[in-house]
Amino acid sequence: MRDILVDEMTLRSGTRLSLTQRIYLVVLCSALPAVVLLFLLGYTWTRSEARHAENEALSLAGSLSRRRSDLICSAHSLLSALAVTSEVRSLNAEAGSQLVAEAIADRPQYVSVGFVNGEGVMVGSSSPGYLDQPPVDLSDRLHVREALSSERFTVGELIYGRSADGIGLALAYPIRADRGGVVIGAMVAMVSLQGLESGIDGVETPPQDTLVVSVDRFGVVLSAHRFDGTRYYPDNRTFGVGSSAHRRLHAALTGSSGKFSYAGHIAAFAASDVAALNSPFAYTLVLVPEQSALQQAQRAFSWTLASQLAAILLLLLVAHLVTRRAVGRSVAAFSNSLQRIHGGDLSVRADAQGTLTEFAPLATAFNSMASRLQQHEEQRDRSERELLHAVEEKNALLRELYHRTKNNMQVIISLMNLQSTTTDDERMRTAFADLGNRIFSMAMAHEKLCESESLSCIDAGSYIRELADHLAQNSNAGGGARPGYVRTEVHAGALSLPLEAAVPLGIILNELITNSVRHAFPNGRGGTIRIELAVTSDDTRGDQLVLRYRDDGVGISAGRQTGQRGLGSLIVTSVVEFQLAGRMTYKPGDGFEVEIAFPRPQLQQTQLSPGRPPDGLPEQG
Repeated sequence: MRDILVDEMTLRSGTRLSLTQRIYLVVLCSALPAVVLLFLLGYTWTRSEARHAENEALSLAGSLSRRRSDLICSAHSLLSALAVTSEVRSLNAEAGSQLVAEAIADRPQYVSVGFVNGEGVMVGSSSPGYLDQPPVDLSDRLHVREALSSERFTVGELIYGRSADGIGLALAYPIRADRGGVVIGAMVAMVSLQGLESGIDGVETPPQDTLVVSVDRFGVVLSAHRFDGTRYYPDNRTFGVGSSAHRRLHAALTGSSGKFSYAGHIAAFAASDVAALNSPFAYTLVLVPEQSALQQAQRAFSWTLASQLAAILLLLLVAHLVTRRAVGRSVAAFSNSLQRIHGGDLSVRADAQGTLTEFAPLATAFNSMASRLQQHEEQRDRSERELLHAVEEKNALLRELYHRTKNNMQVIISLMNLQSTTTDDERMRTAFADLGNRIFSMAMAHEKLCESESLSCIDAGSYIRELADHLAQNSNAGGGARPGYVRTEVHAGALSLPLEAAVPLGIILNELITNSVRHAFPNGRGGTIRIELAVTSDDTRGDQLVLRYRDDGVGISAGRQTGQRGLGSLIVTSVVEFQLAGRMTYKPGDGFEVEIAFPRPQLQQTQLSPGRPPDGLPEQG
């Protein structure tokens, strides 16, 4: 190890080390953060895989719960339809039994369907030969008692059939003497366990040995399936059908969904409920073994650790080969020159004659680089000044372009207003007014862009507020609410939109607000329109902009036109699907509510200018 080694420096400890030893130390010290980072990365991988497994388990539980909810909703519709038939209301055993038998002839998910009188005694049933058997008393059944006493649809417990062989989940729906009359009996049904778990093989594929357990609202196990890597198969060893779930599991079932840990498993659950019930009637639990869920992350960590150790050994070998030649003094000279260049002295040059022969070409190249760097720095300064001037000119031209575009649109609106005064046809005037509002929504976007500090985007909150205020005051052509009787609330926060997203959004809001003003508030009544624009994050779709629009008017069923395929509806649908590549969802309930989600444009959020209300406080229109 006594090759041509150069000046040795005294470390703080006082030990004198050779250049080779120093480089070995540098390599090891450089690798140490990588090793620490590797262990941190392994921990991050493990946590990420655990979170991914939790989300997958929650998604699987939610899919199965929604399927079960759809099945019970279908059963609720069937029982409610049968309960109003004359055969059932008259408690006619023969005619009613034939009716319910025909109703479930093509529905294999039902073990049986029948109806009982007010004392809970079964009168008719879909079971073959039931009329030849003695009447069955179901007054002790929980679902029958609840349906007769609460006078509403109920989901009971897991039971064995008395009028038909089988086991299933019990349902009941009250039978009234007439519309709104007293309860004289109840429709009863049993949904088979096979029906409750139908389609489980069609849901997401979880890690191996994942256990899917379904329990009713009392914690009684309805089914248990284990995934063996290719399919689900019944597994009653841990959770037997009809047995009570473990106390800790049952205690965790609070709310509509959730995630927790259980006995070495990553667990998640989702509730199954329907609108006719006050609380969930069943829960789906997904238990993923931690070992299966984290296996991939642990394998990746092992391979990465082995690769890191091999890289460290290779670096030590390379360091040994390189430092066999004396490079210390030349390296120090180059280092000093680089430090001076880093400090801004571009006139420094290396001594090509006084260095080692091996470093002479490097010194020549270094000097050439320094000369070119000095020239490039001077040229860069000149180019930067020219570029700044060009950018200022471009911004001025763009502002003038947007301003003139807005003015031209205003001229078009004025021409249409003049043209509308030449006709007495109210439909033509309304059409001119609608077209003018659509053009105004685009003109306002150009005006906002012209006023914006950045010519690439506008403030979404200010744009939506002003547009909503204008439309609420000027969209009553053709009837509807009087100007000033419709309030607008806008919640947009500090969001920025490019022109290609702001214009379609303005067109959508124009159609929705115009429709609300004209149809949601008849007879001069007042009301409120609430508009929310927020950012949401989705694992599959990424960042999404979500527009929530709601009014407290009479709703679609009372004469609104939004649900029909008019021009406004076609415009909204086309803009959402083809310009914004989004999706639109109508929400049920009082008034009218729709949610529109589309991919968020790649722009940074900006702060609103002073004087505007902070996020969370509504701007009144």
